[in-house]
Parts: sequence; structure tokens; C-alpha cells
Amino acid sequence: MPLYLLVDRWAPGGPTVTLYGEPKEDVYRVLHAGKFGDTIHLPEPFGLAVDTGVFPAG
Repeated sequence: MPLYLLVDRWAPGGPTVTLYGEPKEDVYRVLHAGKFGDTIHLPEPFGLAVDTGVFPAG
């Protein structure tokens, strides 16, 4: 499954993470959207959790 993880330290309102996947006609669906500090679960073939609390926020 194609995945795209966007890590945006400079997003308005504070740092964010967005996981996109399940593309259809070149458009990716948002699978998870959150702020630094959230845990993002990447589906298979990765099958792991990413703790964004360790990302530098500034």
C-alpha cells in the first residue's frame, strides 16, 4: 500500500503530522491527522507505531 507521511514543523497552529494512503485517481486519502506528540500507526507492510513526541518542535 502506498503511504505518504507529511511532517510539518511550521504548520499554522503548531507542528502537525498527516498520514495519507489508499490513493485513488492520484488523490490520497487522509488516514490520520494530528499534532506532534500523537502516535501514528503505519499499516502493513510497515506495521509500526511512530511516536511523534520525540520530533523537534522548534
